Amino acid sequence: MSDELLVRFIAAVEALRTDPAHDPEARLAIARELGLTDEDLARARDEGERHLTRGDGFLRNRLWEEAVRELDKADALLPDNLRVLTALALAHQGRFRHAGDAKDRARAHAIASHCLQLDPRHEPSFALLRALDAPAPRKALGTGVIAAAVCTVLAVAVAASVVVLRRGSVSTSALCGPRSRYCTVLTQARYPEGKLDIGLEPAQLDVSPSAVRFSVAGRITHHGATELELLRFTLRFLDASGSEVGRKPFEVVHTFQPPLRAGDSTPFHFGEVVPASTRSAELLTEEVRTRPAPTSYGESPTIPLAFAPMPPSHVHLEARARTRDQKELGAKTSLEGIAEIINRGEGVIRGLEIEVAALDETGVRKGRADRITVAYTHMAPMQPGERRVVKFHLWVESPIAEARFTVVKVE
Repeated sequence: MSDELLVRFIAAVEALRTDPAHDPEARLAIARELGLTDEDLARARDEGERHLTRGDGFLRNRLWEEAVRELDKADALLPDNLRVLTALALAHQGRFRHAGDAKDRARAHAIASHCLQLDPRHEPSFALLRALDAPAPRKALGTGVIAAAVCTVLAVAVAASVVVLRRGSVSTSALCGPRSRYCTVLTQARYPEGKLDIGLEPAQLDVSPSAVRFSVAGRITHHGATELELLRFTLRFLDASGSEVGRKPFEVVHTFQPPLRAGDSTPFHFGEVVPASTRSAELLTEEVRTRPAPTSYGESPTIPLAFAPMPPSHVHLEARARTRDQKELGAKTSLEGIAEIINRGEGVIRGLEIEVAALDETGVRKGRADRITVAYTHMAPMQPGERRVVKFHLWVESPIAEARFTVVKVE
């Protein structure tokens, strides 16, 4: 595929964004109209990954304009990719905080909402929507007002012989050193209670002159003769001396998720702005809600898995239907259920997405597919033998014969 054809494809998809009903099928139709082959589309996906890599770099360095430009291109080439959408929403949020344009806030909100349509458990989108409720950045003051303010501050500083930091600023030298204003520092998150089977990934502090952001990912594996319906933690933030400087609650197992049976695991992620003096954190159990498990669950039928594209030979996945409820509502069909996904291979899986599509009696796909994320690239990876559970739901305006499960991404 020529660069000119790639540019035409991106431009056509950009024009399609004005249609609120656009989806990957419409993008595929554009590709076919332009004469793109499967080999061309594979190259387009590779190009999309390169745009995503550059966009992530710009995002980490707070270069909002460049990040939005690169990630828009990645979004055109990698439709409904949660990695791209999450980064793009954060880039628009950053540009909104920097310049105060309400269009960026609206765009970030729309992208985060779309992520939750793709995956109702997408924690980064919940965090972003909360952050967007914060007050908008103040508009720049006029030149005269700035001059007067500067003179006043200088006079006070000289009189008092002190240096005053700008309101809301963070002293980064203690963490980043004297020559850098931005840095990422590995730190510690502990679970001192030891009541639950929790594995924590290394935590980190993302430091900038405006804020300190604490991030930690992990997984919980449920055990015992109960089903886990709700789990809420509180993160207790500590300064360099070990004194508490703040707390924030967050949910690991939500009531809208499938309850965890013994042996089920689920990942979690926390990433928010914290007190600037934070140096480490402790994970405390806030609320646990369980219900008695039945003595036997019966056999869960196997779900055949297709792959597009084919994964590496060492990847071995198993899927089973924990529940399946299909209802005929006139000419329409509702199909929903809970699927178990098990990593039977010998390696970890860092990213896993499955598409569930409805087929009629002739094998023709009907309606819009449901894309579910089993393993997130920003969360704890799926270990060998680990079992995770996900919900799926299809709403089709015609009768259906079966549902096809296709692994569309595995890393």
